[in-house]
Amino acid sequence: LYAVLDSIVSHEHRCKYYTPDLLFTIFFTNNQSILIGSIETRIIQSGRELGCFYYKDHLFIVKGENQDTTLFSPTTKKVNNIFSESKTGYNKKTDTWFLDVDAIQDDSYFYWYYWYKDEEFIFDTKSTYCDEK
Repeated sequence: LYAVLDSIVSHEHRCKYYTPDLLFTIFFTNNQSILIGSIETRIIQSGRELGCFYYKDHLFIVKGENQDTTLFSPTTKKVNNIFSESKTGYNKKTDTWFLDVDAIQDDSYFYWYYWYKDEEFIFDTKSTYCDEK
């Protein structure tokens, strides 16, 4: 995992959109694929969060259907309030629903897709919006 994350963080450092506050997500699917992406500094809680960790001074939020115990193990450490509150709601006075556009927009910069099989990462593909500095 460290070699994969080193490569991704190194790639992001070369992009114009890079900031020291850039957040990363690691999403585990049911079919052994892993999606690693970078997002802006705002993230809405989805309920699929499994945990988080800091690596290379960046916060990585682990999400998914299940957690592979060969990569991560539970700890008792806590991180305070890393999620933004969605402003989506219902206005009783006007009888209308309103959407928090920031909560539904895709603010991701890139995604890297891997397969994780037999405790090994296998690169599949990537999608990036990186313009190098």
